[in-house]
Amino acid sequence: MPIVFVYGVPSNEEPRALKNLLGDIQETVAGVQELRLKKEDVIVFFPKDLVEEGLGEEIIIFVKGLYEKPERTDGVLKNLAKVLGKKVKEFHYPNSLVEVLVESMNPFRVWTSNT
Repeated sequence: MPIVFVYGVPSNEEPRALKNLLGDIQETVAGVQELRLKKEDVIVFFPKDLVEEGLGEEIIIFVKGLYEKPERTDGVLKNLAKVLGKKVKEFHYPNSLVEVLVESMNPFRVWTSNT
């Protein structure tokens, strides 16, 4: 299950704008067919930055928790980073530097209370 952390979001962002951003992120990640995910599988967090200076100038997105699978090639993960970054920049932060970092992980190194 992918977990998306979005850093640099301005602290005065409207709740409606955040919900729209959350939905766009979930839909974009689930829209990469090779990942075989549903929108509901994508968890998104917006961590608060304690130093509020410069928020909104740079939006940094980390995608973590994607299990390694043969179909999740470097090309697929690079495409995920690209489509997610373009979506966030184009529709939410057109004047910001947006960077997306995608990390996959070995599923044998994970524990969840659902198992």
